[in-house]
Amino acid sequence: MPKARRASAGKGRWRAQTEHDMAFADAMLVETGRVLPMFVIHSAKASYAVLTGWRDADDKLAVARVIKLFCIAKNAEALSFVAEAWSAAMRRRIGESEAEFEERATSLAPSEREDREEVIIAETSWRERGEVRSFALMRVIERGADGKPSGTTAGPLPDADAIESWRSRWADLLPERAPRPMEVAMAELLLRAMPGTGITEIARDN
Repeated sequence: MPKARRASAGKGRWRAQTEHDMAFADAMLVETGRVLPMFVIHSAKASYAVLTGWRDADDKLAVARVIKLFCIAKNAEALSFVAEAWSAAMRRRIGESEAEFEERATSLAPSEREDREEVIIAETSWRERGEVRSFALMRVIERGADGKPSGTTAGPLPDADAIESWRSRWADLLPERAPRPMEVAMAELLLRAMPGTGITEIARDN
């Protein structure tokens, strides 16, 4: 099985972390045929993985609540996320107003579009100077004649290979400030009361 890595401290650390996460997801895709949604919570000394999944919007909300609690309980300084997704590029038509473009872009989910692409997204969000910043990579899934994934490539989507200032729904799960001791204790208490919420340490600084 591929092994997740923890980037070394220093300038560009979280971009490097995102690159590690994408390499991990690519290897997982080829080896197992899929990439399960995974969050990695990075504290000052260790990184912890949480494998997740969902069937609908309610499940996603439940996952978001649990991950936010883990971020508080582990005093996370960064949060990574990898998953498979559908993506589709849309361009504004000549003469189309911004409102018309927005309506057309949101009328169909990427998974329902004929020009959709299977992609892997790797994203990392971190605190810096009192705000949460994010960086992401997006790669298009390639399949062989047998339909099995053979790896990923940078596709024709706009900014497909590197997305600066990425801000997905998951970026907001990382608190903008370090939690207070009482908040850490409360998050730990709530997590203990939730059945089936597991977290695994995957890397630690020496």
